[in-house]
Amino acid sequence: MLAEVGFAADVVERAQIYAVASHNRSLLRLHIAGSSGAMQLSSEVVLPGGRGADGPLGAASALDPSLCAWARGSVLLADGCALRQVDVQGGRVRTLVGMPDQCAAVQPSGGFQPRQGGSGNEPEERLEPVAWASVLSRPLALAGPAEATAGGAPALLLTGAEVVQVDIRPSPCEGLASGACEEAHGCGWAAGPGAAGACLDCGGLERTPILNLRRLAKPTVQCL
Repeated sequence: MLAEVGFAADVVERAQIYAVASHNRSLLRLHIAGSSGAMQLSSEVVLPGGRGADGPLGAASALDPSLCAWARGSVLLADGCALRQVDVQGGRVRTLVGMPDQCAAVQPSGGFQPRQGGSGNEPEERLEPVAWASVLSRPLALAGPAEATAGGAPALLLTGAEVVQVDIRPSPCEGLASGACEEAHGCGWAAGPGAAGACLDCGGLERTPILNLRRLAKPTVQCL
């Protein structure tokens, strides 16, 4: 189990601690209580194991969580081969980059190779402005911005190939449907697989913060 302190308090009972429970593929919130000088630990499931779906907390799920970090009212979660954000205050889950069930594999030297038991057709690691088009190898380390840093400070995700700097601030275009997105100033609609899609902040496309970037292929987006 990997734990992260979300809110440290002088009184231990008020601390918010989050942990990944690998045995049941879930994100937990831990509670510490003191009774007669003895500390008692209990837990509740924040994000249960499932297919890795985004959406409201009551419907969202984790696929294969491995790392978590606290970041200003939300929990960053390395889930499979994706970085996801669990907004515990707003009650929603979204995928920031990558897809939990779509992975690239790398050798320690940085060369790409099939995963053990894989088909040999795994794609190279790549980064795109939309989560579903990005392919990452399994995250090795995760760091969220400290509470005292500026509001725009990013999260850092280490994979087997690169360090990815991820903007975790909410976008003014996020969540808009296709029609509303196309009418909104500074927003553009990116069509995804099937009926999927995302409304993107066009200004954000020009400042996509990525370190050690091999390739950035931006989707065709019309901005107003």
